[in-house]
Amino acid sequence: MTTDDVVQACSGCLVQEDLEQMVSLDLEEALGYAFTALMEAGIEDPEAFLREKGILE
Repeated sequence: MTTDDVVQACSGCLVQEDLEQMVSLDLEEALGYAFTALMEAGIEDPEAFLREKGILE
């Protein structure tokens, strides 16, 4: 899995600014950023969301 995979999984929920920021991060940092950004976007359970998208096991 790569940072690009995380960005693709979040592309329907996050604004372009967040997606562009995540591209510049390593995978671990991108996941942390995604968790925060998804919560701010109204996703109540970012972990479940990323699991559904195949990002987390």
